Amino acid sequence: MAIVIRKAARADISTQSEAAAWLAQNHHVTFTIPASEEFFRLYGPGKAENFPGFYYTDDGKLTTRFLPPYTAWLAMFGVVGLAFANALLFYITVMPCTCCSE
Repeated sequence: MAIVIRKAARADISTQSEAAAWLAQNHHVTFTIPASEEFFRLYGPGKAENFPGFYYTDDGKLTTRFLPPYTAWLAMFGVVGLAFANALLFYITVMPCTCCSE
């Protein structure tokens, strides 16, 4: 069971970073590559079994299964800044509110 969870977590991380990289380079949330075009012809729209964490749109493009705002957040910092973007998001959400604690 733990092995399955680890594989799923790695797929999620790579899916988010891959989608962010494509968004940063191409300015689109959906994308296609030659291999995905071939698999789309075989399987059609829906879950992309050969690309974990992605779905095929009706026109054969890949899109992430995660919400676009997080992908856009990562894309703003580029591929090099993925660790910084995650650390900043963690700091913002975990830091206690000092103005409200009295």
